[in-house]
Amino acid sequence: MGLRHHRPATGSRGFTLIELLVSMALMTILTGSVVFVFIQAQKIFVTLDAKVQVYQNVRYAFDQMERDIANMVKTVDMEFHNDTLNKGHYDPGEEISDPFGRYDFACTIRQPEDFVGFDDGLPHRRDSLYFRTVASVDRRVKEVLVEYEMVDTDRVRPKLVRRLYDIVSVNADGTLVPRTPPLVNELCLYVMDFQVEFWFDNKRTDRVMGTYFSADDVANAINLQKNPLIDAPFLPYRAMLGVRGTECATYYRNGGRPNSPVSNRMVIQKVDGLLRTEDDADLGALEPGDTIFLYNASDARFPQRDYTIKRIFDSGSGWRIELREPLDLAGLSGDVVCSYRAGFLPAALRISVKIKDAKAKELRTNQRIFRVLGS
Repeated sequence: MGLRHHRPATGSRGFTLIELLVSMALMTILTGSVVFVFIQAQKIFVTLDAKVQVYQNVRYAFDQMERDIANMVKTVDMEFHNDTLNKGHYDPGEEISDPFGRYDFACTIRQPEDFVGFDDGLPHRRDSLYFRTVASVDRRVKEVLVEYEMVDTDRVRPKLVRRLYDIVSVNADGTLVPRTPPLVNELCLYVMDFQVEFWFDNKRTDRVMGTYFSADDVANAINLQKNPLIDAPFLPYRAMLGVRGTECATYYRNGGRPNSPVSNRMVIQKVDGLLRTEDDADLGALEPGDTIFLYNASDARFPQRDYTIKRIFDSGSGWRIELREPLDLAGLSGDVVCSYRAGFLPAALRISVKIKDAKAKELRTNQRIFRVLGS
């Protein structure tokens, strides 16, 4: 038999080098595109997840603040103290020792100097907010002191904490036993800026004249005076605020310092029993039903106690206060000068928080307005 030559069938030949290179190039482009899309999708997911974590953290903090601030209690005294003189009121020397080294007489904004961020070198606010409220502690509903404050500001990741101070028991002699140490909860991580502002209303006028003030705004009141004939955004409130440095506390008290945002002493007019301040302040945050504590440590005959405000009115020659309870001024001649304290609550608070996500990639700002139900 003769040998037969077999030729390859048409179409069964292999790929040429050029075809292989083109195929590899297309595969590389396709694979690169898929990887690029995957990486970008992963970055978007990580970014969105970081944003979600930020908003979840802030929402948790704001929700806790909502409960605390809504139940804020009007007060005019150093909150926890051991009474020895005026029962129910604080007097110097009645302070409880640690841990209550920071409490004040009423709801207070503290605004210390800005701190410099550890990693960005920029100034940041670190306000703190202190007040008395009603909260559940150890399955009991009771009045407590709450403070919001930033900590670890000298580190890369500062945080916002909530401190809760309360009284756990009373000794046989009546002295109070504070919780030691106070309860501390981490409200929000990666906080770089915490700002608190009060909204004040002047109840002596029907005009809407309120606005938000920081502690520095109050301490530097001259910077707030816009057009006093039109806006008068701050002048009605000068007598409303007890200020020490960059602290703003919501209570009236006698001060007597020139150009101070604290009113002078109270004068009781012997002829009609009406009250006025020495500088005729309108005490714009007070209203009928509020309590005012009148006292005179230098005269034992003075009937010092809590009194209830019946009305506040413009007599034509200045603002006057009428009390519900009678004042027994027997043995006291002429107009009587005394000291006073009266607390009030802000109508609302505006709190702004700037925080970084877990990767510290971006600074995000969140803000909420909180209404004070008891105001």
